[in-house]
This record gives sequence, C-alpha cells and structure tokens, in this order.
Amino acid sequence: AEQGARRAQKAQTKQGGAPSSAPSLDALGGGDEPFSIRSDELEVSDNEGSRRMTFRGNVEAKRGDLRMTAARVEATYPEGSKRPSSLLAQGGVQVRQGEREARCREAEYHQSDDRIVCRGDAVLRDSGDELHGESIVFDLGQRTVQVDGGTEVALTPKSEGTGQGESSLLGDLPTQGPVRIRAEQLEAVEQEDGTRRIRFEGSVEVAQEDLTLRAREIDAFYPPGSRQPERLVAHGDVVVQQRGREARCDEAVYLRAERRVDCAGNASLSEGEDRVSGRSIAFDLAAEKLVVTGETRLVLAPRESEETATP
Repeated sequence: AEQGARRAQKAQTKQGGAPSSAPSLDALGGGDEPFSIRSDELEVSDNEGSRRMTFRGNVEAKRGDLRMTAARVEATYPEGSKRPSSLLAQGGVQVRQGEREARCREAEYHQSDDRIVCRGDAVLRDSGDELHGESIVFDLGQRTVQVDGGTEVALTPKSEGTGQGESSLLGDLPTQGPVRIRAEQLEAVEQEDGTRRIRFEGSVEVAQEDLTLRAREIDAFYPPGSRQPERLVAHGDVVVQQRGREARCDEAVYLRAERRVDCAGNASLSEGEDRVSGRSIAFDLAAEKLVVTGETRLVLAPRESEETATP
C-alpha cells in the first residue's frame, strides 16, 4: 500500500499536480517568504519520527528572486516539525539571485542560519564576470554572497560603443586586456537602497597587462542601479607596480569619475633609484600628473653627464 501511495505521488507530480498526502514545502524558509519546489517526481519516506521528501527530475526551488535548480533535492523534517530543517541539492546545481548565478555539484540549505552553501567546482557569475572558489555562500537573510577558498576572478573588458573597453566590476582601469583578481575570500553585499559593496580579502592581487595592485583588502562600491563602481578602496600594505614604477601606501582610493588615485599614509613613489615620499600622493590619471603633500621628500639619484658617460 505504501509503495502504491508513493507511485501515485510520483504520477501526480509528473502531471503537474501536487501530492495531496505529502507535506507542502511552501513553509520552508527562515525569512517571511517561503520556498516552493516543483519536480517531475516526489518520494516521501518516514524513519523513526522524522520525514524525508526526495524530489527528482528538473527540480526547481524558488523563494522571492532566488531560484535553485538541480537533478535531485532532498528535504528533511525533524520529528514533530511541519517545517523542513534542511535541503540538499545534488547534480548540476544552479543558484540564481538577481544578476548573480552560481554553479556547483552540491548545495545545502539550513533553516537555522538561512544560508545556501554551494560546493564542488563552484563558479559565480556576476554581471558577466566570473569568480571561482572552493565554496559559494548565499546568506538569504543578509542578501550577501561570499566566495571562500582561494578566490580567482576573471574580468573581461566590455565595449560600450566608444572604442574603449570597460570592466563591469572595476570600471575604467586600463582596459586593453583581461583583469584577474586573486584573493583568499570575496564577499558581495547588497543594501536595501540598491547600493552594493564587493570586498576582496586576504593577499589580494589585481593584475592587468603591466599593471599590478596588491593589498590586504580591496572594496568596490557601487551606486544604486549601476554596474560600475564609483570608487575602489585598497587597505593595508598597498603596492602598485607599472613599467618600472612602484607606489606604496597604507590606503589607496580610486575615484572613477575623477580618474584619480589618492594614496595616503606613508606614501611613496619610486622609479629606479629616484624616490618621492609624503603623507599622501594624488595621481591625476587624466592629466598625467601627481601632487605630493605633507612632509614631502624627494631623492634623485646622480646622473652621468654626456661628457663623463662611458660609451
């Protein structure tokens, strides 16, 4: 009889109906809005008071603007509870929220912390950019995304019809080649007013052609509705290298609209044996000039004159 009931549940689900004897998953979720799940097949089993619901074939779980698809999803109900405590999705898992999409082999949701964790060949695509890591965590309550385990980001400059490329994540930094960012961790936060912050943490390195930026931490800030950050802020042991020149400071701020980089705190710029230092150095990228302020010091290495130079 039990096997017959399960077969009936499967048949009803294949035809688009919901099994009347099966608990509804519309109650799942730590927030105000529940999950709803659809699939080709549904199997229900009871074991010592707990209940397990297994969805198979074209499984789709939705909650607000979040959508998760997989080949198989398993929901577990603890004893005496009408709300599942967890979901386990396996096989070609995709998780989409807004413009972000994650792919992995396995994803797990726990009601207690209201988070989805993607593991196994995890890839996150955001506005056309691609991020790789060991795991990707969607915090549904805080609306944040975190990439852990040696994050690497590949950014491809995009044409805006002006003959100049632009990266959707780093704006109009030099755009003649792809940008690669390596960090130990990435976190993306979206506020209720539409502003976004993307934070790279741990031995951060940004590389594009002959330009390299290193820092302990880099934040990118986006205004509401924009795919371009209005500013980038690098913190901790900041080093910028390009064409034999090297700038160092404690904090660097890149203002995209002004095309200006402000290095503050033990700021220095060196090229060969020449060196200039001060409390801060402002680089005007459009005018190709710099301004040094506060306890300025300039050291120029001696040059050989044409008369004394060795042929």
